[in-house]
Amino acid sequence: FATGFHAQSYMRPMQVTGRDGMTLDAAWNDGPIAHNTTMIPGFPNMFALMGPNSPIGNSSLVPIAEAQAQYAVKWMDRMRREGITEIEPTQEATDAFYAEVNEALGGTVWTSGCNSWYLHEDGRPILWPWPLEELTRRLTQIVESDFHLKRDEAADAKLANGYSADSAEEFDSQLLKPDTLSPRPDKVASTDASEA
Repeated sequence: FATGFHAQSYMRPMQVTGRDGMTLDAAWNDGPIAHNTTMIPGFPNMFALMGPNSPIGNSSLVPIAEAQAQYAVKWMDRMRREGITEIEPTQEATDAFYAEVNEALGGTVWTSGCNSWYLHEDGRPILWPWPLEELTRRLTQIVESDFHLKRDEAADAKLANGYSADSAEEFDSQLLKPDTLSPRPDKVASTDASEA
């Protein structure tokens, strides 16, 4: 019996709009995709947890979510530190990822004609074909050329000159609050001095 469960909907029916007005529905017209399960071309600064091809069928959700969340937070920390205003995976890197995924899934039970909610409408498995360790490796060994990075030129100039936030308010206005990322350099220095 039909339950109404649509495993490939992910965050939909929420309306998500990316670069140049592209909607997530349009981007995923041929099926959901995400570079290394976490980022979607055309949607800068958007990170997904349990996105397309996450290893939900062969691992616990907890370590998957932890690895993906750590990946997102590390990128956000780097964005703050380096004045990066936008990050998104290239379409070429995402296509290469899916070429690897589809090749690895080719000889699995999922391509044998079974009927499962792990399959896209066209019969393609939307699963992770490798052990969880491979996801962790891919999320910790970033290939810089897989991404479009946009930097704020003013922030780049400040960073080149040893920039630090001029005030707590300026620092707090960054991407995330300081207590969710690395501590403020001036706070670490004053804490280290007071402990000495």
